[in-house]
Amino acid sequence: MLARYPPQAYDGCAVNPEHRAFGARRRLERRTFLAMVAGGLLAMSSDAEGQRLLYYAGTVQWIAGSTMVVATDEGWSLRVDLTRVPLSDYSGLTIRDRVMVIGLLSQDGNYLVGTSIQRARLDFQAP
Repeated sequence: MLARYPPQAYDGCAVNPEHRAFGARRRLERRTFLAMVAGGLLAMSSDAEGQRLLYYAGTVQWIAGSTMVVATDEGWSLRVDLTRVPLSDYSGLTIRDRVMVIGLLSQDGNYLVGTSIQRARLDFQAP
């Protein structure tokens, strides 16, 4: 069997030269696939990191499940997704509590994906 091919064609893995070409093509396909996966992961992380954090101060209107609605100081209502906010940040909040909501705008732009909620104090005190 080794006599059919010249000695330089035998590399210990594949005797047939077509098999060697198939192995090289397979390595190239594997490298291309890994490069595409790595590029995709980098692109996803850069999209999330590319967004700026948004800060909104306001008053809690209501909390239900993983959603909170805040009346901002500008006069409009803001829906906040609480799935990424630690429970300790909002566990004791009640209606009319002053808060500072920090998060990212959702992909469709309809709500804020919260990352942190901080209780805020009013700048004045009632007499």
